[in-house]
Amino acid sequence: MNDSKPPGSDFVDIVGTSVYQKGWGFNDATPATFVSDSIRIIYNEYALLYNKPFVISECSGGWESGSGVSPVTGAFIASVTSSVDQATFQADFWSEVLSSSLLASYPLLQGAYIFEVVKQEEFYSDFRVSNDSAVRAAFLNVVNQFDATGNMVWANAVSTTTTTTTTISTTIEALTTISSTADVSSQNSSSLKTSYFIILGFTISALLF
Repeated sequence: MNDSKPPGSDFVDIVGTSVYQKGWGFNDATPATFVSDSIRIIYNEYALLYNKPFVISECSGGWESGSGVSPVTGAFIASVTSSVDQATFQADFWSEVLSSSLLASYPLLQGAYIFEVVKQEEFYSDFRVSNDSAVRAAFLNVVNQFDATGNMVWANAVSTTTTTTTTISTTIEALTTISSTADVSSQNSSSLKTSYFIILGFTISALLF
């Protein structure tokens, strides 16, 4: 985002970086300032310097299991060892992400996106917070505590059932009209039906997304 080189800060709206806690064969408690230490350089050199909103674009703790090779030492580890359970591991990580102290230290921070994925990496790594009931409960406890500080923004509850039903009913009537028109004028029926399906697809997409 150097203004002397393209694209320049005028073309950048948001600055972000990813943060993952991984033990490379050892599941340990997340250090208290791990997230802050991970984002500090990117935040200061880009978001703060150019006064841009900042997000943690992907983040979570990677709970490892099974065997694998440590990318740090190159050693083969037959079985991952753990000093904490998975619920505590994730709660430790998210307690710093969802904290008033992190917001105070990084006032341009606007949000964090959960990396809700499980995959085989150097070890079998589970980044999810929703799959296991104990992990989910621990995560929700962190969320509720942070929400109580007034720092969370929730989307408004919406219902699309009535709108969707009305739209489909109206469109079916339109289709009947189009079919009747097609009987009278076969020359125009193809273009009318094509327009109908494009509009229907756009309407449903707008309602669902």
